[in-house]
Amino acid sequence: MPSYKFPEGFKWGSATSAHQIEGDNHNDWTEWETSKLRVESLKLKGLDPNNFISGKACDSYNRYEEDFDIAKSLGHNIHRFSIEWSRIEPEEGKFDSDAMNHYIGLVKALRERGIEPMITLWHFTNPTWFSKLGGFLNSRSSTYFTRYARYVVDNLKNDINLWITFNEGTTVYPGMAYLKGIWPPEYKNIFQAFKVRNNIIKSHILAYQEIKKIYSLLEAEPSLEVQP
Repeated sequence: MPSYKFPEGFKWGSATSAHQIEGDNHNDWTEWETSKLRVESLKLKGLDPNNFISGKACDSYNRYEEDFDIAKSLGHNIHRFSIEWSRIEPEEGKFDSDAMNHYIGLVKALRERGIEPMITLWHFTNPTWFSKLGGFLNSRSSTYFTRYARYVVDNLKNDINLWITFNEGTTVYPGMAYLKGIWPPEYKNIFQAFKVRNNIIKSHILAYQEIKKIYSLLEAEPSLEVQP
């Protein structure tokens, strides 16, 4: 019977999104989870709204080292996680260095365990200030996102070789939020869905260019992969 072997250096790992695991976030999703419209909608379905609030989640923001110990015990050698934009830039144009240092520590913890970090810059959630400006319906949304991406990448450029700009930003998000209207901001408008999709594509392009520019300034450019 033939035996098959994965190639040397094959990447085994797992992936997470900040809002689903960190706990105690404050973004457009946390506000939506307790909104009157959302609560009434769940009650009409016979569901308890309290069961649909992220809350502390699994408190990975504080317990990430335990999580990474488990990942290492499972033989993982790569881990993809997302950075919560609302933590990094809680107010428009004001960056939180403590939040950034948290993610720097998270990357260090992965490296110490021999696990390659891969970062997603956006995984469905937005800062509340950005959401109030229209989110990715705003014509300046790509400027806002690129500014955030620049700050994060500039702080982690020496430790990260793998970046993902958006998680399903051009497919799932426009569809769920602006076609089906079951994710915040719960709009049902095909024209808005296409506008959001186009603005996310523009945001990806600008962020991609910014990442390449930052790495080109390093003395030795690392192996770099940037995906939408």
